[in-house]
Amino acid sequence: MSSNRKKVIDTAQRLMRRHGYKGTGIREILEESRVSRSNFYYHFASKRQLAEAVIATWKENLQQVFVSILEQGLSARQCIELFVQIFINTQMDDAFAVCPFGRLALELGETEPELHKLINEVFDEFHREVSRLIQQGIDNGEFKQSTDAEVLANALLVAIQGGIVLSHAQGHAKAMMASCRYILDNA
Repeated sequence: MSSNRKKVIDTAQRLMRRHGYKGTGIREILEESRVSRSNFYYHFASKRQLAEAVIATWKENLQQVFVSILEQGLSARQCIELFVQIFINTQMDDAFAVCPFGRLALELGETEPELHKLINEVFDEFHREVSRLIQQGIDNGEFKQSTDAEVLANALLVAIQGGIVLSHAQGHAKAMMASCRYILDNA
């Protein structure tokens, strides 16, 4: 990846995380990245195309976290608990941290269907991978046999996303931590 393309993506990631898609302008990205307008348009035909690259980068980062956990040789349940704990720790470190996918999903609604589809794919992939790991844990006796892997994965996803919202409202991650712990302890 060229250094200017990387600068633009890195700057856009930071600004979109802070101000959202609509609140981040190309002018601001150019000023902060110190990349010329012509160089920007050499790499990206539009702001939407840049957002696609940002979403792909966020997705890759999330996948790397998941892979690094899987490579630790932990049980399926331990992998799930560690993955959830990473989200909790992020909120405990900064109650105003946001999930960039959730932020964009709420902000865009149906106004940018291509971007909305990419975000939905990230959530779907997250759900599939967590469900797969939970099913492995059920098969290994780490979760109750009556546990439905897909329902548990959904419950965790909702607890994480809802926990992020409550962390913002309350200024702490106690509700997120308690909800995730309750869900896992009863699975």
